Amino acid sequence: MRLLQYLGAISLAAVLCACSGGGGERQANAAYTGLFSQPDSCSLAAQQAWLQAWMRDWYFWYQDIPSNPDAVDTQLEPVAAMRAHFTNLLSKGTPLRPADRWSFVEAIDRYQQYYDEGINIGFGLSVAGQPDDPLPLRVRWVEPLSAAGLAGIKRGDIVVSIQGKPAKYWKDANDFSALAANEVGERLAIEIEGSTGFRSLNLIATRYAVSSIALPPYDAAPLVVSGRRVAYLFLKDFIEPSTPALRLALDDMVAGGVRDLILDLRYHGGGRVDVATRLASAIAPSSLRSEVFSQLIYNDKHPRANASERFVDPSPLPSMQLERVVVLTGSRTCSASEMLIHGLKNRHPSLDFVSIGSRTCGKPYGFHPVSACGQSYHAVNFEVRDAKGVPSNIAGIEPTCYASDDYQSVLGSASDPLIQAALTWLGGGQCVVDRAAMRAQSLGVGSEGQPIGRSSKLIEDGDAPKAIIQ
Repeated sequence: MRLLQYLGAISLAAVLCACSGGGGERQANAAYTGLFSQPDSCSLAAQQAWLQAWMRDWYFWYQDIPSNPDAVDTQLEPVAAMRAHFTNLLSKGTPLRPADRWSFVEAIDRYQQYYDEGINIGFGLSVAGQPDDPLPLRVRWVEPLSAAGLAGIKRGDIVVSIQGKPAKYWKDANDFSALAANEVGERLAIEIEGSTGFRSLNLIATRYAVSSIALPPYDAAPLVVSGRRVAYLFLKDFIEPSTPALRLALDDMVAGGVRDLILDLRYHGGGRVDVATRLASAIAPSSLRSEVFSQLIYNDKHPRANASERFVDPSPLPSMQLERVVVLTGSRTCSASEMLIHGLKNRHPSLDFVSIGSRTCGKPYGFHPVSACGQSYHAVNFEVRDAKGVPSNIAGIEPTCYASDDYQSVLGSASDPLIQAALTWLGGGQCVVDRAAMRAQSLGVGSEGQPIGRSSKLIEDGDAPKAIIQ
């Protein structure tokens, strides 16, 4: 009860005490010389020369950068020109590896606001818009403090139209960019069919405090298996401002003697390595302290930069002393959440750690974002491996049991098909037979509805980041 009362306040208050992550210790370490370099000036020529030199040094696939990258259209304004130049430097892939679909650029202030302050700019609306998601198009997640949340839009609502065009138009185009906003004040015209009937809304983009954590609603029946309470926790990203709320959630579970946890990462886009390592350390048996949790492997120019993330004292998070953990996954489970799954699966005989849902997005890579002239460049710098040195599959981590998200059931309720599958496994180690979820696997396609290994990109149908930030 204490946690439920304070979650809303913490999502705002945590912003005020957030600490900026990244680079300080590494900047002082000779092994990382040049990782945080800067252009001589903000002229377009200086920026382009600096970015190319930096990527030839620190980009994970630097060998794939063309000797003479394509020239950028001289008619582009500087920011667009730099983004085009960045794209021209990215790996086009090999017969064994798809083109780089992970690296990206964003405005530096937006990056800092999200990861350091827990603030996002947008409408706060995410939909079930992947190619293998069914119609009608449904809302899958709403940020409570966003324009969408304050307008009363709910998970499971049907999206009739966006910006005057029917939902099917956007789904067929694999384009939900209309749901993203670049500036405060941008507008989104959206028609919704929900429990209260049809509504035509005009949302205005705002700055809002993100809610990285969700718990079952007040009136939800407790989750119980064989007389044992099963705790549930939904996490959307690993950012430092989420730590106070996460600590309260885990403290309540420890106080309640919880030994079984359903950890919902189905929409977890990623986040900071240190936050992921801290949570992994809270979940893992304390006997693993100081052992390797995961490895960060850089390109062959910088072997001295390779590092091991180790299980640590998770303080301020508690040590959970869990016996069984079921992680709920899907095609939007990316990056640092995959790092946590890959680092804990089959790690210790005293912890049963399984995943239920569908394949994860397949992104075992991370970044040291480097900022220059107002832009933050997220080029892949390292590969994430487990303690044995094995990277997770770029086709995604296959779940222990397949189950489908219906995009309607209340998160944390026993009516959710993923939670039903988790409770079935906890009750006897059995998988629910979900033929729809297994069909994609039998057809040899990944979680994006694309052939496994194909150079494709997860459709951006929400506003969560998909990054491992070190």
